[in-house]
Amino acid sequence: MKKSLSTRLMYSFMTIIIIVVVGITAGISYLIADYFFQIKEQELAEKGNEMGETVEAFIRLQDRDMLYRYILAVDKLVGARIWLFDDNYELLAASNYENVQETGENASMKDFLKYGAPSQQVLQESVRKLDQDMKSSNLSYRIKVILNDVYAGKSFKSQIYHPYYKEQVILVGVPYTFGKGHTGAILLREPLSGFEKFLRNV
Repeated sequence: MKKSLSTRLMYSFMTIIIIVVVGITAGISYLIADYFFQIKEQELAEKGNEMGETVEAFIRLQDRDMLYRYILAVDKLVGARIWLFDDNYELLAASNYENVQETGENASMKDFLKYGAPSQQVLQESVRKLDQDMKSSNLSYRIKVILNDVYAGKSFKSQIYHPYYKEQVILVGVPYTFGKGHTGAILLREPLSGFEKFLRNV
């Protein structure tokens, strides 16, 4: 009887310990994820706000080529895809040019990015294609909802499944001003795949 009671007590203590350890692990994982998301969202929002003045200058100077190259450079610097919209839901520039090829050439965009800057023709065609892809998919409505908030002067921050990139991402949208009272939008997107692997390891 005593042995049976001690065995039951031992199993009870083990069960309690397991529950406590699992609870603590889940709580720590949640806190780590929440902290990471907040830091990343803040970083992207700050970078977007910093971009605003430079973007406005390139638009004022009507230098679309330098605008494209600036967005590519920021993408490489922060590791986030960037979409730049005007005040009428039109895509002005984007930093993802992987699937576009130079006219009359067989080299892919990756080769251009590796061996030299792509031409303005390639960059313009890439933006045009991406804009068409978005407008012909259900992504168009979602983007408009986000842009409406940004056009109203609000910053947008969220972790969502991005239907265009087919992955979970941190998405941040910030407004920028240009011309007389015009408000555009900068959307920055960073994938969560690397962090999810890190969290699983933890």
